[in-house]
Amino acid sequence: MAHVILISLGPIQDFIATARRCQDLWYGSWLLSELSRAAAIACTGAQTTLIFPGSEPGRWSDKPAVANKILAYLDGANPRETAERARTAMNSRLGELREAAFDRFANDPDVHLAAAREQIDDLMEFQWVAVEVRGDRYQEARNEAEALLAARKNTRDWGPVTWGGPVPKSSLDGVRESVIDEAVYDRLRDRPEALRMRYHVGPGERLCGVGLLKRVGGDDDLDAPDRPYGANHPPFHSTSHIAAAPLLTRLARVPGGGAAEGAFIAALNALGVKMDRFRIRAGARSFATLTGPGGGAPLNVPRVLAGGERGHDLVLAYASRADELVERYCAPGQSADAVRQAISVFLDAAQLGGEVPAYYAFLLADGDRMGLAISDMKTIGEHQDIGTRLDGFSVRCREIVEANAGSLIYAGGDDVLALVPLHTALRCAAALRDAFDKALEELTFEKVRPTLSVGLGIAHHMEPMEDARALAKQAESLAKVERDSLAVVVSKRSGGTVSVTGRWVEATGADGVPMLPLHERLAQWVRLLRSGALPHGVAFELEQSARFFEGAEGAEGAEGASAAAAAEALALRILKRKREQGGVDEMGASVRNLLQGRLGGRPAIGIAALGQELQIARIFARADEVAWGEVSE
Repeated sequence: MAHVILISLGPIQDFIATARRCQDLWYGSWLLSELSRAAAIACTGAQTTLIFPGSEPGRWSDKPAVANKILAYLDGANPRETAERARTAMNSRLGELREAAFDRFANDPDVHLAAAREQIDDLMEFQWVAVEVRGDRYQEARNEAEALLAARKNTRDWGPVTWGGPVPKSSLDGVRESVIDEAVYDRLRDRPEALRMRYHVGPGERLCGVGLLKRVGGDDDLDAPDRPYGANHPPFHSTSHIAAAPLLTRLARVPGGGAAEGAFIAALNALGVKMDRFRIRAGARSFATLTGPGGGAPLNVPRVLAGGERGHDLVLAYASRADELVERYCAPGQSADAVRQAISVFLDAAQLGGEVPAYYAFLLADGDRMGLAISDMKTIGEHQDIGTRLDGFSVRCREIVEANAGSLIYAGGDDVLALVPLHTALRCAAALRDAFDKALEELTFEKVRPTLSVGLGIAHHMEPMEDARALAKQAESLAKVERDSLAVVVSKRSGGTVSVTGRWVEATGADGVPMLPLHERLAQWVRLLRSGALPHGVAFELEQSARFFEGAEGAEGAEGASAAAAAEALALRILKRKREQGGVDEMGASVRNLLQGRLGGRPAIGIAALGQELQIARIFARADEVAWGEVSE
């Protein structure tokens, strides 16, 4: 008797989203992938054909992640035994990771390990369904399994809580009780660095067993040889390092940039900074491969500061964090002013006027209509084919993200999560979309061809990780309204958000010329802003002018036509009186025509959208100027 078995591991979104640091986010994603990997491997056997993931486990050494849903075809194998084997493998792997992480606390009475273990043992949800395949009706059986699994997810198994007590809740999600004794916080009140070194928490943080596992899990010796995925975690970089990454591109272009990096690290060492706390690994690639806005030969840019495969985090380059650096990572008596002076000397050597970029892109990508496309697949072979191609796409994701100086956190199937610097974010997003299309280009879909929507949440590097991820989720949701789209949402630290959305391929305008897609428009605005052809202040004046016409543009007849004409006239007047930076001529006719063409048939809406695009372009332009701005030989 043949069956299809469908297994789902969770929780997913809530577990990943509860993250205050990059470590929390990365380890939550990696842990779920590791457990899915173990469960999927347990589903293989002589009478079992693994369908999703698509490729066989022996080819998974380069696979960044395994999605949380597993589909297999059982040709005589017992479904219940298969499911229990997968559940046992999942729990066994979870136990291994838990004990490896908590080994450091084995003799520490201030960590309540019994409660921590119980909380972790209660973490995972394992749900499965199996449907008999009668004859050649595989497609019907799989669709029935999907429906049954959806119904199963609406019911949960609740067990008694055994670890409760009158102690604070976790700071990450407020669900489970803290497992670090409160006496620790009193004892180390005046030694916050000792608290961070031992328990990976700040004075105001409380962690449950799950949060503690996220914080200390995978904290391997940096100098240990790399091992394949599944035995050791891939590198990930802090939000500060990603935000400051344009500086590495600049240093690669400045004569003597490498020597300046070495001198900076030596200066911080001499000041007593504990530099081992800032060591990071570059990853599979020691260099990003970048091309400037004007084209030319690709430039190999180191992915870490003052190192090839192993170097240092660029958080060291922020003068605004010098006080924190001295307080946490120096012996008593050191001067924050001396650290700021070392940073100033370093940035002068980099020929950087102004501060290091403070914003980065949190990238979320997701396939559109994947469920519908997969449900159309009639045979096991077709399903395996699309699964294998999605596996190939996930491998390409790491290559693309790291080539663009980013840090991949998760890529499983059609889901991607990464941190990317602003000077490469638009190109990285477009490259992921192209790679997704290429991965599926040879497949035939009856109803709809899947596409990829990408959301970029632009956040300050000091914002909590959970807020940055929520911003990216908002952007991804906007992109999926029309699908096959890019959306960018910026959270300005001064308050408020700005968002823009556009399809990867735009429609042809009234003049018969296809409008540039959003990522190319933003890149164009960046070039014009940097050249001075487009003054920075025009974005805000356009947005303000659009407010005069709110509610009037949709009017019928002569009133609506009059409002539209007035809106367009006001926008053009603003543009015409703007002058090129450092010059006396009005903005070039080509620039005005480009802006006017963006207004479309509804000027007030077009003006507001254009103003938002230009506001967002200004943030990208700052990072672009740091990376590619003029340097002296």
